[in-house]
Amino acid sequence: MSIYKTILLLLISFSILLSCRSPFTNLSNETPANYSNMIGKYTSDFIDSKGVSGKMELALQGNQTFVLTKNYPNTNQATSYEKGRISFTSDGKFLALKSNQDVYLHYFKVRDDRLLKVNIKGKELKKEKTTLVKDNFNYQIEGKYWKLIEINSQKTIGPFDKEPHIKFNTSDNTFGGYSGCNGYSGTYKKDNSGSIKISSVASTKKYCAETPWESDYFVSLENSVKFTIENDTLKLSKEKGDPILVFVAIYF
Repeated sequence: MSIYKTILLLLISFSILLSCRSPFTNLSNETPANYSNMIGKYTSDFIDSKGVSGKMELALQGNQTFVLTKNYPNTNQATSYEKGRISFTSDGKFLALKSNQDVYLHYFKVRDDRLLKVNIKGKELKKEKTTLVKDNFNYQIEGKYWKLIEINSQKTIGPFDKEPHIKFNTSDNTFGGYSGCNGYSGTYKKDNSGSIKISSVASTKKYCAETPWESDYFVSLENSVKFTIENDTLKLSKEKGDPILVFVAIYF
């Protein structure tokens, strides 16, 4: 065999090896520089490997964790939830979702405001084609007067000397408000995936017969982990289920 043929075969072999190499070989738990732009909710219609269609929602959260929800509206199949941590390739062009049991579940290629589901080799899936698009949702809860109108599906009914409400402050991650009976305050953290953590709720101690739900309200605040805003309505929810608190924006 001539030296030219040998070189040619070596080049072909090298090209094959490169084409088979997975971009996920060296994943890292370090946060890439572009991660702040990735944080948020991504949604898509999808078809799984069995040909069943459904809706997928992926929340990439500020602490580098994720929640992946799949539901099948046209079937009796139950909604599924997956949670865990996010790993990245060193260039931030690919990410992998890893369960809390350290099992890699899904792989994605990052494309601006989209996530393209790929296989371990970084190639687009042929059967389960999924492109998740980032939700350009309004996550601005700060700087507004939110009037409380509902607690655990029950309307708040007065009379009140001052209506129940809450205000979130931008500068120091604190909030304050009035329950209809007592003033209260606390701290919160949120990110652009719709996750929120409310803590350190403290209030004055006046008793008011017209607000028997006040203690439920404070408990519900601290139990809230998700929020949505639509048409000037703020809803706070637990991880699953209907909203536990509903507010409307009031403009003076």
